[in-house]
Amino acid sequence: MDEKEHSIRFINSSYDTLFRIPDGGTVEVQFPDRKFTARCKYLDDYHTVVGNSVFHICEFAEHLEAQNGSVRPEPEITAEQAAWQLGHREYLALQRTDSGFDYTIYSEGFELKDGGQLDAPELTMKQAREQILEMHGMIRRNRFEVSFVEVAEKAEAVQASVLKQLQDLKGSLTHESRQGKEKTHGGKETR
Repeated sequence: MDEKEHSIRFINSSYDTLFRIPDGGTVEVQFPDRKFTARCKYLDDYHTVVGNSVFHICEFAEHLEAQNGSVRPEPEITAEQAAWQLGHREYLALQRTDSGFDYTIYSEGFELKDGGQLDAPELTMKQAREQILEMHGMIRRNRFEVSFVEVAEKAEAVQASVLKQLQDLKGSLTHESRQGKEKTHGGKETR
């Protein structure tokens, strides 16, 4: 079988097929207290990687059932902007533009780490997200959907705080510099 023909089968604990996704596709996993999406990789007909973990397909089904969880293919994202927490580390904010997508990657503390443009307007939001994650070596991280607006607001607050700190530092350095320029000539202080 050609590698491109591999699909990943998701089942219940009775081995009934629920659905299939292509190798490299994403699923949405939901538990009573959390929901995330994860990229999946085909290993063989009975084993798959979901996010960072390897599972036998029945083991994954039993894991979900034991925790009152469910799984389904990740639905397409129709919004013009979206954001995700990547594992428990960075954040990705993604926004559609006329020429493709603008993206920004923030640290856990909402500091700017990277960003850029993906000039591919033909891609879906999910495809663009996956391509960006692959480019940055983050493809195996679980994706927890978060509010785009909240991520942008937190990042703005961090940036404003950093700018204020820089202005305060500049002000104190300027003040120290002025004091250092005072000279004494013949017992008189001049400026």
